[in-house]
Amino acid sequence: ALTGPYAVDKASYSLTATPINSANITGTPVTRLFVFDRTVPLTGITSPSGSACAGASACLNSLGQIAGTAVDPGNVSPPSLPYSGMKIRLKDNVSGQYWNGAAFQAGAVDLLTDPGAFSGGTNVTWSTTTLAGAALKDGEDYTLYAHAADKAGNDQLVETGMSQFSFVYDTTP
Repeated sequence: ALTGPYAVDKASYSLTATPINSANITGTPVTRLFVFDRTVPLTGITSPSGSACAGASACLNSLGQIAGTAVDPGNVSPPSLPYSGMKIRLKDNVSGQYWNGAAFQAGAVDLLTDPGAFSGGTNVTWSTTTLAGAALKDGEDYTLYAHAADKAGNDQLVETGMSQFSFVYDTTP
């Protein structure tokens, strides 16, 4: 673990090691640059959206595109958010199951966003579509979660800390 002067979050450091053999002859120094990073990226869900309804963020009669943003605040060496780090979850709040891309199942499942709709860098936009629409049940509550991992592996793994959008799926007029 780094302590002392190397504990400043989002700071860039260089470390140089110079080998010395038993005859006290120095070898070629090797320098490595690194960033000490322990800040979790921030995410947001921008689509779907709607007015509050039935105790949820919105009532929806379809679920097409899911889109949002992510940022790695204060990062000194962008781009720090890789495509593989942006993840979403769709949870059926009634059964507690998660969408795996083909069906609902027990246990949390993280889905990646569409690579073509991912703008890498420090401030990221992302989107994806889902085939979950046919599996959604009329009148049930669902929650979309979004979270991102940066190159240092910082990620929000607890759902209560993830970006959330809850909705009631309502196809009954």
